[in-house]
Amino acid sequence: MGAEQPHIIEFKRITDSRGDIAVVSPDDGCPFAIRRVFWIYDIPADAVRGGHAHYGTTQLIVAAAGHFKVEVSDGITSRIFSLEHPGEGLILPPGYWRSLKGFSAGCVCLTLCDTDFEEADYMRDYDSFLRFKGMGEK
Repeated sequence: MGAEQPHIIEFKRITDSRGDIAVVSPDDGCPFAIRRVFWIYDIPADAVRGGHAHYGTTQLIVAAAGHFKVEVSDGITSRIFSLEHPGEGLILPPGYWRSLKGFSAGCVCLTLCDTDFEEADYMRDYDSFLRFKGMGEK
């Protein structure tokens, strides 16, 4: 995969007898200033979400509740990340195709982004993604 690769980060945690708090900010491990936050929930177990790449947006994807898998591709190599704990998240730089699947019951997928929503930032067609990566059509 590319120079800046998808990877898991662990969040700062504050723990006491009342439970845990996970903290994410540019000062606590997030590699970008957060501009947008969204979450998906009530997801059918057989649903596949994502199915796109971004030209310029970096995302931090978190299993806020439950668990799911993120399949990430650079057009040549694919890797599957299992997100199973709200104390960690997947950093997903621009230029990677992603598909989210295998959602558990009650799952909440939380995503933090370094940009505001802009439709022009999305590559929603895999062949277009491959052309962007310089690989032609598949």
